[in-house]
Amino acid sequence: MKLQTSFSVPNDAMGDIGMKHEAVKRGMTAVASYWEKECALNPSSPACLIFED
Repeated sequence: MKLQTSFSVPNDAMGDIGMKHEAVKRGMTAVASYWEKECALNPSSPACLIFED
């Protein structure tokens, strides 16, 4: 029996994010719009603050 390494993917459909780019794009848009609304309502929230070095 051949063991998988931590970097192997048993099936292309299971780990190839490039094949699911539309779903990923929609998910990222939903997350971004959530944080835009959240930061508009609570601009002093630690998640919304931009820190300068």
